Amino acid sequence: MKLIEWDERLSIDKGVIDEDHQKLIEIINRFLKKDGKYESAQELVDILDELDAYTIEHFRNEENLQRISGFPDREAHYNEHHRLTRTLEKLREEVRPTGGSYVNVMGEKVGDFLREWLFDHIFKSDMKMKPYAEKLRRAEEAAAQSAAAE
Repeated sequence: MKLIEWDERLSIDKGVIDEDHQKLIEIINRFLKKDGKYESAQELVDILDELDAYTIEHFRNEENLQRISGFPDREAHYNEHHRLTRTLEKLREEVRPTGGSYVNVMGEKVGDFLREWLFDHIFKSDMKMKPYAEKLRRAEEAAAQSAAAE
């Protein structure tokens, strides 16, 4: 599978959200590098566990940014986070009992989901936050300049 590369077009806030997205890409790329050649279901589960743990932190960061920036679509975005987390949980449960050559089939299924999820979530949902994050960043810069001038 083709690896995902960070691109400025994915940038949301030039800060913590972008850093989170880069870390998510790193985790997903470790998964994709296996290119369908997994030793065991546990190998898949380990990566999914790490991804799950990190998405919890990332979603908290996004939801905090939305709150402080006045993002109007917070509830819909939160519901999407909840759906993504549940789908990830279901995939982990589906992968756990997997054995034999079916491990690689599940690996492809999970890889396709992760790739689609990342781009759909960033391009379709997170991009809506970009103007709010930019406005917040400009306000913070102006406050810092004002404080420095005093």
